Amino acid sequence: NYFENKIKTTIIPNDFQIDDLNVEEIVKTIQSEAVTDIFIITNSDHLIKNIFSHLILNLDSESNLVIGQKESGSIGRIKNIFLNSDKSKRILISRADFFINLLQKGLSHENRKTLLIITKIPFENSKSPINQMLCEKCSNAFIEFVIPKTSLQLKNLILEFANIKSREKEIIFFDQRIKNYNEAFIKSLERLCNFIYL
Repeated sequence: NYFENKIKTTIIPNDFQIDDLNVEEIVKTIQSEAVTDIFIITNSDHLIKNIFSHLILNLDSESNLVIGQKESGSIGRIKNIFLNSDKSKRILISRADFFINLLQKGLSHENRKTLLIITKIPFENSKSPINQMLCEKCSNAFIEFVIPKTSLQLKNLILEFANIKSREKEIIFFDQRIKNYNEAFIKSLERLCNFIYL
């Protein structure tokens, strides 16, 4: 039961801007792992492409499989490539919703460690037509709508990750905003995550 076994969750201090990403730190994290399935979550196609390109250039292809949403084909093809690889590290870079869809199609990691790296919190877009309608009655749409909706999405993401059958699970946040907004995100995840602040 994931409520009894909280997932070790490390928040990495960083000095880069919200729009930047220290990909070198992600490379170092991956290189420090042994037999591991690594899921890197970010919030834009641009960042997926950026991280994917960087990892392809900087990781040894003999022991690392690197696949990316929109970079490696359809969700079915990505699942097949992932499951049929015997490389010691299998790495997927995607948005949160794609990752959840992939998990629901079934991925088995029973003899492997699974690592979830969240590089950017997947904030809800308040500008979409449906969300604009929902935000009309809010005096502060970001606090009253975006934060609660994003908290729920993060919780769903981590619940799906918690349900993976694997030897060991770990989460790393590279986005320090997880601690902001009166700790709304931390509070929503504290039953699932054992937070470690570096």
